[in-house]
Amino acid sequence: MHFAGHGETDGLVFEDDAGRPLRARAVALGDLLRRRGVETVVLNACYSLAVVQSAPMGTRYTVAMDGPVSDAGAIEYARGFYDSIGAGQGVEDAHAEGSLVPGSSGSL
Repeated sequence: MHFAGHGETDGLVFEDDAGRPLRARAVALGDLLRRRGVETVVLNACYSLAVVQSAPMGTRYTVAMDGPVSDAGAIEYARGFYDSIGAGQGVEDAHAEGSLVPGSSGSL
């Protein structure tokens, strides 16, 4: 699963049906991913590492961003990550490839 969006130190920010900010509870997100059997989650959002540290995601691999990340940095991280996945590399190698991009700050 890949989440590309906004994050703050207190959670990932979604929108409700009216377009208002809605913060997902980290515990609820982790429970959902665990129930669905998600193996890898990429939380491509600012401060998403704080979310993961507050509640484990229940996945084999969780990629999260440590601190702020620019839109360009997030896009380039994803490009490197998915180029490697598409080339048959594993998640750890793909994460390393995505992390080579200046401005990306993902943690695995």
